[in-house]
Amino acid sequence: MKTRQPLTQYLYKSVMIFTAVNSLRLDSKKSLYIWIPLIGVYCWLYSYFIQTPHVIEYVLVSWVFYYVGLSCIFIFGINRLLIEKLGEHRSYKIFEILCGAMFFNIGLGITAASFIDSSGEWKWTLVNFISAGILFVFGFGVKYWATWVVGEDSYFFKDLFLEKPGKPFERKGPYRWLSNPMYGAGNFHAYCPAIMAESLAGLLFAFFCHISIYVFYFAIERPFIRKVYSTPA
Repeated sequence: MKTRQPLTQYLYKSVMIFTAVNSLRLDSKKSLYIWIPLIGVYCWLYSYFIQTPHVIEYVLVSWVFYYVGLSCIFIFGINRLLIEKLGEHRSYKIFEILCGAMFFNIGLGITAASFIDSSGEWKWTLVNFISAGILFVFGFGVKYWATWVVGEDSYFFKDLFLEKPGKPFERKGPYRWLSNPMYGAGNFHAYCPAIMAESLAGLLFAFFCHISIYVFYFAIERPFIRKVYSTPA
């Protein structure tokens, strides 16, 4: 029994981390009744717009929703307003759903960007397959590993939202070698759709998103980390 329990906990954490990195918090309980139907709506919107002349608008909206929307929450103190009105627990649950929606939609937007200047169909050449495969395994692997270290709540900006420290900062896992693996190497798999579709527009948009999360990090997140965790991250 003693040998099985750690394995059970390890598998449970593995599933929780995997789903969290893919925008879904399985531990959010009642919030799942809201989030799961939203996934269906977002997937329908994606499938609709990629078949219309408005795919560029859809891609841009996905960018605005995530990077501009997320930034505005902290720039204008919307997080503090929600906490004041609803309390920490309820306000964070709302933010958790919103944040998951942002993550999910930018992923769809990055994929849709490859439809701008291509048919959107994957070109299964050996070079494309190997290149995209390496980037996906490395990028998603690093992001998964980094999330394993910092935890799902930090991945969903809980400490930043509540403006208080969460899990103690430790330089372990990928943080031993990379100062910011979550946003750096952890985003390499974002280029995979464009590579598979041989889309220049998709590559440029993925790169634009990569730069955008660093702008958010340096402007909003890093000052908070330095202040609260007393680290030169």
